[in-house]
Amino acid sequence: MDPTLDTSKLQHTAPTFGLLQQWTLHLGLLDAWPSTYPTKKEFTGPKRRNRIDYCFLYTALFTNNLVKIKHNFEDQYHHADHLPIMFQLKHADYPSYTRLP
Repeated sequence: MDPTLDTSKLQHTAPTFGLLQQWTLHLGLLDAWPSTYPTKKEFTGPKRRNRIDYCFLYTALFTNNLVKIKHNFEDQYHHADHLPIMFQLKHADYPSYTRLP
């Protein structure tokens, strides 16, 4: 959650924004999008001016299991005001996809 990356225009953030950041840190959560793409500005709001969709993961899950994260521009909106975020996680007990003979 970075106001400089999450909006096209830097605006004053709500007073509760700092509380949300403290709360997520206390829970050991991070927003996977800016952690994966720290300088990429890609907006998910309906007018493409801000990022309104977040993907919170536990730090260990992000570090050990996140394979891929991306905005799904192909299925854009479908009468919704959000752009979907797709992410893929791996599991240590299951190998990655393989082709069967």
